[in-house]
Amino acid sequence: VGAGGAASTYAARHYEEHPIRITQWGEAELENMYKQYNMVAETTLPAEYNPEKIAVEAAIMLLMNLLTVLYPILLINRITPTEAIRYV
Repeated sequence: VGAGGAASTYAARHYEEHPIRITQWGEAELENMYKQYNMVAETTLPAEYNPEKIAVEAAIMLLMNLLTVLYPILLINRITPTEAIRYV
């Protein structure tokens, strides 16, 4: 969670300051593709740097990871060794 949070914070900050511009991939082709589906052609992909949102999402990921680890451990602790041998 720590390394992923740090990497996503860096990436979000970087792409907010330097958005991805699609004009280098052939603007005419992109506009034709958008017109085919009746969409407005955007030439940049915007990003938003929001530290609060990143912290909340990191906390949710940590909680989910802890629950997925602790739940099986709690189930295993309820079983006696003789019961566990039956399931092997």
